[in-house]
Amino acid sequence: MFDAVAPRYDLLNRLLSLGVDRRWRREAIRALDLRPGDTLLDVCGGTGDLAFEAERQVPGVITFNVDLSRRMLARYGARAKQRGAAARAVVADAMRLPLAADAAQAAVIGFGIRNVSDRLAALAEIHRALAGGGRLAVLEFALPEAGAVRGPYLLYLRQVMPRIAGLLSPCPAAYRYLGESILAFPKPAEFAALIERAGFASVSWRPLSFGVAVRYLATKASRW
Repeated sequence: MFDAVAPRYDLLNRLLSLGVDRRWRREAIRALDLRPGDTLLDVCGGTGDLAFEAERQVPGVITFNVDLSRRMLARYGARAKQRGAAARAVVADAMRLPLAADAAQAAVIGFGIRNVSDRLAALAEIHRALAGGGRLAVLEFALPEAGAVRGPYLLYLRQVMPRIAGLLSPCPAAYRYLGESILAFPKPAEFAALIERAGFASVSWRPLSFGVAVRYLATKASRW
């Protein structure tokens, strides 16, 4: 499915979010408090939006993109080449990361954990790959709690978004799946509890854009 949507993935991200997705990504990267020389693991990194945002905010950060879709990573490589940036990426499963333990100082997963079959296993793998004191930021869609936003948002997910995607995407079914997967995803407090179960500490979450998206933040405890 992601191979099919790769050619127009970035265009539809901007269009369907009215460009707000860029602000969400800036927020997630800022929350990681990266430093030059840090290695950032971008899980389900796709076409590289979060990796590029990290490199923009913190020159000298080392990004490593992991994704199952070869075509998404090919798109990432082409974008990196256009920017004159290094493209560090590997085709791999989020539940079996090809990194040694304690290899990264930070990790991010943007709108990808929703698509992983065993979310706890993926979170535990990210925890393993992070060094002590490393931080994880997760961006994911949510269903707003406020009725004034919830109703129009449901209409958008079920009716408007699939029709727009049907006109522009080579795989309209992917955007029907998107709406269904958002509705099926755990509520923020439940997902935060899952992050804790994976071994993370200091788990917090912050609603973005009236609760349409949520930024989660967690830390791997340092070893003493």
